[in-house]
Amino acid sequence: MPNIFQTSELTVGELFSSNTVYVIPAYQRPYAWGEKHVDDLRKDILDTFNQVRRLGAAFPGYFVGALYTRDLLASSDFDADLQARTHNSEGRFSIGFEDLNRQGVKFVEVLDGQQRLTTLFLLRQHFQMPGGMITLKNGQVIPTVLPAMQDRYFFLELIAHQQPQVQAYSQRKLQHTQHYWATASWATGGSNGLQAEPQDITSVVDTLFRVTDHRLLEPNFAIQIFQSQNDRGKKLTYVERLKSLFMLFDYNLCHSKHQSTIQDVFAHLYRTLDTSMQRDVFFDEDEPGENEFLRTFYVLLHIGQNADVMWTSMEDTYEYFRAEVAKDPDATDAKLKG
Repeated sequence: MPNIFQTSELTVGELFSSNTVYVIPAYQRPYAWGEKHVDDLRKDILDTFNQVRRLGAAFPGYFVGALYTRDLLASSDFDADLQARTHNSEGRFSIGFEDLNRQGVKFVEVLDGQQRLTTLFLLRQHFQMPGGMITLKNGQVIPTVLPAMQDRYFFLELIAHQQPQVQAYSQRKLQHTQHYWATASWATGGSNGLQAEPQDITSVVDTLFRVTDHRLLEPNFAIQIFQSQNDRGKKLTYVERLKSLFMLFDYNLCHSKHQSTIQDVFAHLYRTLDTSMQRDVFFDEDEPGENEFLRTFYVLLHIGQNADVMWTSMEDTYEYFRAEVAKDPDATDAKLKG
């Protein structure tokens, strides 16, 4: 039986120095980590620093998470902006990429793990650690983490310290994370009042923090992986769960013929939510605005039939849409466009 993945265990330093650009697809939820998530990562860094001081070389390292990725191998895998940035000297798009040192450059799509990856990029960028940017042979400078188009230009200006105008919730979160790292306290919390120095932090992150990169070898498994990752483990919004459900039903029963529509619709939905729901009172981290959007949509569909629908739970709302998709998966296009 052929392998589905090629799995590599890497330190964070190796990950960002591998001449690889990690591209976030438009159909995924944009950046959404809040201060609590970023602060947890800071605490993990300090805990690892304290462990190293106590155990020395016996400390094995810290597993920071897993990435699920796939190689971008065809021109259709690249959006128009990325194609323009990667054109060759004749002005044409080509898959064979090199940096200024004639080293090969890979472009991969992140199927899972973008929140932590982006946060680590911003941390490393604050401490001016190597491997954050790649200069292609055509002169284009590209960060090793490249958000989807809705946040791409903002992100490029943000990491260039150009103070871009915030126009979406995810952009505000990116800005907050950058500011968090710029103002974070690195006191270890011990009775001796020890402060971790920049070289201590960079050493911990780049040499002791470890990730696994699960590179997908069989593209047909991408949707199954997306579903299993989204429906297990970390808490997701019901919109994310519904998206993965659409994709799984379409893959299993409709031979993936609706994938383009599903990706386009959810990319549009996320852009709409991201630009309109900028108030924290509505887009709360514990009950995100995507959930309220889905529940409101359900209420609008049924309030004429049953006034009690106003009190429906999010789980009941999700199960309704799940049942609707299961009835006739081949009608995915119509359901989404409707």
